Amino acid sequence: MAKSLAEFVGGLRSAVAVECPLRGGIFTANGHSQTPLSFFIGNESADLDSIACSLSLAYASSLSSNLSLNLPTICIPIINTTRESLPLRTEVMFILKRIEIDPVDLICIDEIDLEAVCNNCKSVSVALVDHNEPSSHQQFLTPHVNQVIDHHKDEKVFPDPIRNIQLIGSCSSLVFHEILLMLGGVNFDPNMCELLLSAIVVDSVNLDESKGRTFPLDVSAADLLEQWSLSPQQALFDAVMEAKFNCSHLTPSQLLIKDYKQASSGRIAVGIPAITLSLQDFFAKDDCLLAMEVFRKEKEVDMLIIMSTVAKPSFARQIAFYAPQSITLTTSWLDRFVDAFERESGLELTVKEVQISGVLAFNQKNISKSRKAVLPFAEDLLARLQHQQLQDKYGNAVVGKKVIGLMGGCGCGKSTVAQELEKMGVCVLNTDVMGHNAYKKGSCLFQEVVSVFGKDILGDNGGINRKALGGKVFADKFALAKLTNILWPFLSKEVAKRIAECEEEIVAVEAALLIAADWHLICDEVWLVEAPLKDVEARLFANRGMSAEKVRNIYKHQPATRNHQVATRTILNDGPIEDLKAAVLKCYKEATSS
Repeated sequence: MAKSLAEFVGGLRSAVAVECPLRGGIFTANGHSQTPLSFFIGNESADLDSIACSLSLAYASSLSSNLSLNLPTICIPIINTTRESLPLRTEVMFILKRIEIDPVDLICIDEIDLEAVCNNCKSVSVALVDHNEPSSHQQFLTPHVNQVIDHHKDEKVFPDPIRNIQLIGSCSSLVFHEILLMLGGVNFDPNMCELLLSAIVVDSVNLDESKGRTFPLDVSAADLLEQWSLSPQQALFDAVMEAKFNCSHLTPSQLLIKDYKQASSGRIAVGIPAITLSLQDFFAKDDCLLAMEVFRKEKEVDMLIIMSTVAKPSFARQIAFYAPQSITLTTSWLDRFVDAFERESGLELTVKEVQISGVLAFNQKNISKSRKAVLPFAEDLLARLQHQQLQDKYGNAVVGKKVIGLMGGCGCGKSTVAQELEKMGVCVLNTDVMGHNAYKKGSCLFQEVVSVFGKDILGDNGGINRKALGGKVFADKFALAKLTNILWPFLSKEVAKRIAECEEEIVAVEAALLIAADWHLICDEVWLVEAPLKDVEARLFANRGMSAEKVRNIYKHQPATRNHQVATRTILNDGPIEDLKAAVLKCYKEATSS
């Protein structure tokens, strides 16, 4: 039995491997496992509070399990971020070193096939800490959740008996009081106490009540923890904060992903990165605007709300709103969104001048309001404003028309669905063809694409060689963003024009990247076409000579989660063509009758 937190974490991977064997560096399911497995999972920002909660509660639960007469449970804390992203959390890395935990011993979310484990192992339980609802792509956890400890807004997903949700400064305060109930008033491991105390003082700004983030439970937890901790509270706060704000060496992309959350309502999603750098220093970094646009597209959100916090010379907050004018979120919509923030959020914003296209920036006078307060406000605001977005961008183009968005990965049968809709009298706009035509030799975008990517993309006939262009953009996300920044603004206008010109009352917009290009926002319905991967592999090999490995690599980067969130109808192409045609007809009849 591990006596200390460091010993517990040090033996974690070997203990897990017994029940979840390693295959290709990933812990996988063992369907024969009889040992109960209990996972402790923080939120996807994987900040200090989440990691402190998951590690400490798992450690304490392992001690409690080993003391009981029941079959011992393997208690497994999961760091809910990737191995690559973990070092970006400078304060986390600092405190782990301080309490003698080697980050190599931790298990990150991309190092375990958690869905397979949940589905195939006999006895699995999950404790959610620092959040109270699994994210959309972690819904498989829901049936296994038997404990929830959180300090955010209660989404009421789980029954009362397993929820301990209180709106206080730090979740670590709740976890510590849970550990007190679990183990009693014994002498706790100093490293665990240091870890929990560090999270509490960071979240509460060193228990400064004037910041509005300190509650009696935080104070009582900190007072007790300081008795067993390795460091005095003030010294610990100063050291962790210095490490947290030591991020000037990070790139814009690293800063954006370092501490990230999302808010959404309906078909609109907003990304909210929290950065520990002033906005002026962030925007001064090389290729900052391009990095923001690449990040926005990778996360498949319509806007970024960048929340900045600095500690020196005094604690201060800033906030910036970014939505490129080339997409459906136009300047007027952004202005209304920001205006509502100014009037209703309670952040007390004052304008900060920045010379960056698509960005509005502010100083935040009310420093007591952190992202925890902004998230629910943003979701409510999105719900109120999203319907005005259509009129902003497309005017009357879609009035009187039924617009269906048609999306799906390559080889899924999307084109066949489009052909069937055409037979039913639907006007189908193929944005892939429209895009290729837009940069043909002599077309409107030809010269711009050549000037950005160079003359070596030209073929023998003087036109753009799509294979040469693809070789440049598909291996480089920044290059791909440059291409889409050229194509998508033009295509958005062209789609609106074609919709208005169509004589048919029903229009289908066919696009593999319907959501990334924001065209889903003009659609009354969004249809997602899917097929089993084995069928896709066979189809693309037969039609395009594409290897199975290449197909799997393409599908690995498909935005499956967001597609399912947005889709109003899903067509599964897993049988004969007659079944697919019948499914299209059924969807068409339902869509036209509503």
